[in-house]
Amino acid sequence: HGVCGEVGTAPLRRVTSGVGVQPKDMGDYEFHFLTHSFEDWLEQWVYFLNFWFTHKAASHTRITLLRYEDLGAHTEHVLQKLLSASGLAAKGDLKEAADRAAEAFPSSAASLKKDLYFNTKLAKTPTAAKMAQTVMSSYSELMEALGYHEWIDEIAQSHH
Repeated sequence: HGVCGEVGTAPLRRVTSGVGVQPKDMGDYEFHFLTHSFEDWLEQWVYFLNFWFTHKAASHTRITLLRYEDLGAHTEHVLQKLLSASGLAAKGDLKEAADRAAEAFPSSAASLKKDLYFNTKLAKTPTAAKMAQTVMSSYSELMEALGYHEWIDEIAQSHH
């Protein structure tokens, strides 16, 4: 049990069931690429974002966007944003709480090794450049809105 009750994911509300994409399904991109292309995964990821931010079925849902990269780089600030959005307050010093959480649930070295944001060597590969070019050619405005534009554009330009 955590601060917010049961650990796990809540079922979709009836109004969003069948029309949304579960976030837990979006993270399994390695499995997805065994049977689908990067372009298919990207389209589904964009659909997921558009659904939660623009679809009428989600219009009465309060959404707070937290970037994984910011959680790793600016943990205390992101946790404060999360607490504020959820209406909760930190018990004690937030910096100490963030440090305890990071110690209790350390980042997986194996996962970070596969993450373009944290593995700059991986980000400089031709495959990463091709993926970044695909993203920028179709979703440049979305990347700008999410704060990824410069970073993805840099990767896209690395193998021209």
